[in-house]
Amino acid sequence: MACGLPVITSMHVGVANSIRDGMDGFILPQFNDFQKLARMFQRLRADEAMRRNAGDAAAKAAHQWSWDRNAADKWEMLKEAAGKKLPPTARRP
Repeated sequence: MACGLPVITSMHVGVANSIRDGMDGFILPQFNDFQKLARMFQRLRADEAMRRNAGDAAAKAAHQWSWDRNAADKWEMLKEAAGKKLPPTARRP
């Protein structure tokens, strides 16, 4: 994405939550739907404007995902997960 290429991924991959389907990448509902994957490639090959727009949007999105932002997001996720595992009496207010 940082190189201006839209991503094609599956719903079953964590990054799918960060992709705006049809805008900066494309999400397959099923990872093994090879027919749909082939149609996506054909569509991207045939539509230069869509390739350019999706690539530009992908690069813009990738630049918003800095290492610092990613680390902060993961830290919050880990704190939330750890808080759910602690017994209620050990949780901080």
